[in-house]
Amino acid sequence: MRVLKSHETDLTVGPIMKNLILYSLPLIGVNILQLVFSAADIVVLGIFSSRSDSAVAAVGATTALINLVLGLFIGISIGANVAIARSKGANDIERSRRLVGTSIFAGLSFGIIILLVGFFLAEKFMLWMKCDLNVIDLAVKYLKIYFLGAPIIMLYNFSAAIMRATGDTFRPFIYLIIGGVLNVILNIFFITVIGMDVDGVAIATVASQAISVALACFSLFKSDGHSKFSFKYFRIYKKELIDIIKIGVPVGLSKCFFSLSNVTLQSAINKLGENVMTAHSIGHQIDAFSNEALHALSLASLAFISQNLGAEKIDRVKKTIFCSYTLITLVGLLMGGLVCLMAPTISRIMTDSEEIIKLSCQRIYILGGTSVFCGIMNLSQETLRGLGKSFLSMFIALMGSCVLRILYINTIYLLKPVQEMVYIAYPTTWFVTAVAMVIAIIPMYKKQKNRI
Repeated sequence: MRVLKSHETDLTVGPIMKNLILYSLPLIGVNILQLVFSAADIVVLGIFSSRSDSAVAAVGATTALINLVLGLFIGISIGANVAIARSKGANDIERSRRLVGTSIFAGLSFGIIILLVGFFLAEKFMLWMKCDLNVIDLAVKYLKIYFLGAPIIMLYNFSAAIMRATGDTFRPFIYLIIGGVLNVILNIFFITVIGMDVDGVAIATVASQAISVALACFSLFKSDGHSKFSFKYFRIYKKELIDIIKIGVPVGLSKCFFSLSNVTLQSAINKLGENVMTAHSIGHQIDAFSNEALHALSLASLAFISQNLGAEKIDRVKKTIFCSYTLITLVGLLMGGLVCLMAPTISRIMTDSEEIIKLSCQRIYILGGTSVFCGIMNLSQETLRGLGKSFLSMFIALMGSCVLRILYINTIYLLKPVQEMVYIAYPTTWFVTAVAMVIAIIPMYKKQKNRI
C-alpha cells in the first residue's frame, strides 16, 4: 500500500489483509464516532432536558425517516466513490478531476432538494409514520432544523466519499473528531444555557457538520492527486454523471428500500407507546456500534475491489473478497458480543427507568447478537457493486430486506404484536439477503475475470 504526497493511497499493491485493516481502522473510527456523537445527543437530552424521555423518543422517531430521505443521495455518493476509485486504479487523473467536480456540484444540488422537501413535509412525514401524539411536535421541530442543514450534510458525504475512493480515510476521521467534539459542546450549551431541547440538538448537529465540511472541502481544494477539486471542473459532466448514477442510484435505492422497511418497522414500534419508542431509540444507539463497524469494513472492501478492478488486477480482487469475509465474520462476532455485554450499563446512562432499560436490552440482544449476519449482507452488497453489478445488488436488497420485512410485519407480526416480534424481522431478513447475494457473487466474479 503506497501512500502518496497528496494523502492518497495506492490499494493495488502490497499485502491485502494488512492493508485492508489499516485502511479500515480510520473508517471504523469515523462510523463509531458518528454513533458516539449521535448517542451523545440522546445522553445530553436524557440528562439535561426538562422533557428528557419525550425528547429522546422524538429524536429516535425521526431516525428511520431521515435515513429514508437521505438514503438515495448518499447512495449516489458511493457511486462517485466507485467511479473515482476505478479511475485512480487506471491512473486517469483528468477523468478523476471531472468526476470530483461533478460529484461536488451534484452533492450540493441534492442537498438543496432535500432541504425543500424535508422542511415543508416534516409534519406530514411524522403523521404518516404514526408518531405518538405526545412527541410529534418535538419530532417535527427536530426534523425541520435538521433538513435545513441538508446541503451541508450532503456536501460532507460526497467529499468524504471522494477521499475514501483515493485511499484517504485518515483525514475524514480527523475532521469528524473536530466536528463531533464541537457537537457535544454545543449540545450542552444550547440545552443547559439557552434552555432548548431537540432544537438545540439539531442546531448543534448542523453547525458541527458545517465545520467538518469546510475542512474536507479545503483539503480537496489543496490536494494535488486524483481527489483534487478545482472550480474549473465545478459543473456537471454528462458522461461522468451517467457513470456515477449507474452505480450510485441502485445503491441509493437499496438504502431507500432498507429505510422504507425500517420506517414500516418504526411505525409498528411507534404504535406500542412512548416507553417502547424511547427504549428503541436507546437500543439503536448501542447495537448500531456493531453494525457501523461492520459497514465500515464493507466500504473498505468496496474501495479495494474498485481500485484493483480499475487496474485489472483480478487476482487481487479475489483475495480482497476472501480477506474481507474472514475479517467481517471475526469482527461481527466480537462486536456483537461486546454490545450485548455492555447493553444494561450503557442503557442506564441514558435513562433511569427500569422498564425502558429492560425493553432496550431486549432489542440489543436480538439485533446486536446477530449483527454478524448484517455485516455479511452489507459486505456482499458492496462486493457486487464493486464488481459492477449495482442493479443486481439493488434487486436482491429490494426482495430480501424490503418486501420480506413488509410481508413479515403484515402477517407474522400481527399474530403477536409485541416488541420482540418486530425485532426478529431484522436478523431473519439479514440472513436471507446475505445468502442470496453470496450466491450471486460467484458468477459475477467469473464474468469479470473472463472480461479481463
